[in-house]
Amino acid sequence: MFAKSMGGGLAAVSTHDWKYAAIQQIGLKISEKFSSVEESFLAASEKSDKIDFMKFERFVQNTEALRGFNITQ
Repeated sequence: MFAKSMGGGLAAVSTHDWKYAAIQQIGLKISEKFSSVEESFLAASEKSDKIDFMKFERFVQNTEALRGFNITQ
């Protein structure tokens, strides 16, 4: 087990923590499909200045960033 700062706090996480795994998978998909974080933000925000839940959900679906996870609203 190791410490990882997430969401402004220090939390103990392990490789079995599904939230940590989901964050890692999103990051891997972003680095795979986009040449920069800025480019991925523009895609996710649909060329806007913010990302709401519906835009994030479309981005996840379009990129299959959480493929294999059983995600519900």
